[in-house]
Amino acid sequence: MSSQTAPSARTIKDFLRRLGPAGPLAVMASVVPPLGSVLLLYYIQPVSQWLRGHAGIGPIIFAAAFVPLGGLNLLPTYVYSLLGGWAFGFWPGLLAAMSGIVLAALLAYAVGRKAAGERVVTLLNENPKWRAVYEALLKGGFWKTLWIVTLLRFPPNSPFAISNLVLSTAKTRFVPYLLATLLGMAPRTAIVVWVGAHVGADEFKLADSQWLFWLGIISAVIVIAIIGKIAQDAVHRSLANSANLAPVEQS
Repeated sequence: MSSQTAPSARTIKDFLRRLGPAGPLAVMASVVPPLGSVLLLYYIQPVSQWLRGHAGIGPIIFAAAFVPLGGLNLLPTYVYSLLGGWAFGFWPGLLAAMSGIVLAALLAYAVGRKAAGERVVTLLNENPKWRAVYEALLKGGFWKTLWIVTLLRFPPNSPFAISNLVLSTAKTRFVPYLLATLLGMAPRTAIVVWVGAHVGADEFKLADSQWLFWLGIISAVIVIAIIGKIAQDAVHRSLANSANLAPVEQS
């Protein structure tokens, strides 16, 4: 394959170098969360029993633990939400999971902004297509930014760690970033928490009403696939409508 169709290792290395501290964060956000997922799934039963054994403070411990684990790209949201549903049931698990996810997103935002400085903005200015995406995302006003970031958060194939890094290093406005994280992550988190709440209480296996469980899973997958497609199409339309390619301001 020619160098015109695929970036060389040297090109990728140079790009990561130019990102500065954000470069290692990008690699970490891509590689580490799946490993953390495997590790937590291996220990999910004793961890769940330990959380249940701490009565009223279990959900607080659960939410607080995800702040560094999710904010520093060590654990993905799906297995975390699954654990919350299994340990606490649907509503307590959903509240605890969303609390941890939002707080982790805040930590990731602070780390990304600090690590990137002006490097990412400089790189965006060098590529007209990236600059168009950036301006559509950040220069369309509060509501447009909120709308696009919510849509970016919603699809199940939008990794939490990478999304945090991209949005924070590109200097997304703080308030729409926070609100969009809550709005966009809630539906997909609720589905995973629901799955966790419908497995056996003592062992990680399906509960007795398996037909109802699988009916719910199939329905949820269909719904989230349809809405995810709508969200992706809406993002593409919003970006396509943004034709202003003026240089991004470095502030």
